[in-house]
Amino acid sequence: MNPVPALLMAGLLSPMDEPTVDFMDSTGSHAVAGRSPDWAVASEGAGSNSDCVVLLHGWWSCRMHLAGLSRRLRRSGFKVVSIGYPSVRTPLDTIGSKLLAEELAKRIPTGGGKVHFVTHSMGALVLRRHLELHGRDRLGRVVMLGPPNHGSEAADFWSRSRMVHGIAGPNLVALGTGPDSFARRLPPADFPLLVVAGSRPPHPFGSPLPVPHDGRVSVESTRLDGMSSHHSVRTSHTALPWNREVFEVTERFLRKGLPESRGE
Repeated sequence: MNPVPALLMAGLLSPMDEPTVDFMDSTGSHAVAGRSPDWAVASEGAGSNSDCVVLLHGWWSCRMHLAGLSRRLRRSGFKVVSIGYPSVRTPLDTIGSKLLAEELAKRIPTGGGKVHFVTHSMGALVLRRHLELHGRDRLGRVVMLGPPNHGSEAADFWSRSRMVHGIAGPNLVALGTGPDSFARRLPPADFPLLVVAGSRPPHPFGSPLPVPHDGRVSVESTRLDGMSSHHSVRTSHTALPWNREVFEVTERFLRKGLPESRGE
């Protein structure tokens, strides 16, 4: 059974979220698959003595969702490493505590410059768990797009459905907002951090989320103690990585770390 149609109906996915991974096969040629259980990593122009930017996608997504942001960053002179991970069936804690560390060790040259991160959605929790366990050696600046830093109210709502719960994988519950949720067990930020929140849901229908929100996460839930600044953009959760304003504030913060605060 393909779970994507049911998740689309539930509102947990948008049409552009279905995992389609563009990856290098064993021969070095590009291959495309509907789903890949493996890590898919693309490195563009990463030098051994230069800073680089690591991109991390979110839940039920893939690195192709960040392809536009990756292209823009490369054109602006950044070295980019885009990491895909198995976000649906692999528990969030395993991804953050083990898998990300393994991939960074393989892909990021030792003795180089700073390593910056741009995350979308659940990718923020993956990174926060990684930093909690593995330290901040060489960590530069971090930009989080639509992060459920206090959980996702949409995950709370849809985890009540047995059908959605059964096909969505273990991370639906992990993304909740309860007092014992994964997000609430993570420490606050002690690194340069820009949080960018969406404030326009993708459709005008009623939603269980507190306003303003982006259709998946409320603006309030994106905030994190210790963050350097917070910026709100009138776009949806899915569209955040493709928004021109989001790219501009992301690039500016990665380059200079300048405060970038704007609320609704």
